[in-house]
Amino acid sequence: MEKNFDLKLDRMSKIAGILLPVVVGCIGAWYTVWKDRNDEAAQKAQAQYANFSALLPLMLSNDDRQVSTALDIYKQEAIQKEAPLSLAPLVQQIGSTKPQFLAQAQAAEQAASVQAGKGCKQFPDGLFLQVANDKTQLKNGQALAARLASVPGLPPIPGAQRVDAEPEQTQLRYYFSDANNVEAGKIIAALQQIGFSTVIKKDLSTLYLKGCSPPPTFELWIGANITLDGKGAPRGE
Repeated sequence: MEKNFDLKLDRMSKIAGILLPVVVGCIGAWYTVWKDRNDEAAQKAQAQYANFSALLPLMLSNDDRQVSTALDIYKQEAIQKEAPLSLAPLVQQIGSTKPQFLAQAQAAEQAASVQAGKGCKQFPDGLFLQVANDKTQLKNGQALAARLASVPGLPPIPGAQRVDAEPEQTQLRYYFSDANNVEAGKIIAALQQIGFSTVIKKDLSTLYLKGCSPPPTFELWIGANITLDGKGAPRGE
């Protein structure tokens, strides 16, 4: 009886000698994985805080070049999953209040939405009219917006906005796609009826995020080579 007990004890001791290193090894591996994940999360948080500190003053700058640079950097950081998502409302505000950055802001918003796990963001369709930074041109631009808004089948037109820098010739900027090209054709046809002889189409697709459908957003930039009369018609072409 005592001999059997000694044999069992010896057997259990050998088993323990085998299992103990395995258990210790598993615990050590689990701890390493846990520590690596926590270190990675801490590093990502530190990177996002550093990005926030660097981007905030650029986004709030009165220098358009700095704002443009900040939006591009923010988009690239979002693609790498390192953008500070707390800046997303500011990016949206820049797009809605500074028309010259609308396309860049939308691209940055799209990348941030994907980083946040919300998928591609859907933007409402619209035709945004940009005119010279002049009170008279703004008023006449609003007249043009009203005329375009009366044309059936065109995207919604929220009005006209002033910009500090215009292209030399009138441009229609949008994301080239089959559907958007059809809409662009309608917009240009309506402008030709009003008197615009030259409207250059400019593709914004290089700004956008791959894998997401281009939004039905159009920007009509009145060229510096013309002025708008009181009815929104071009003069000087």
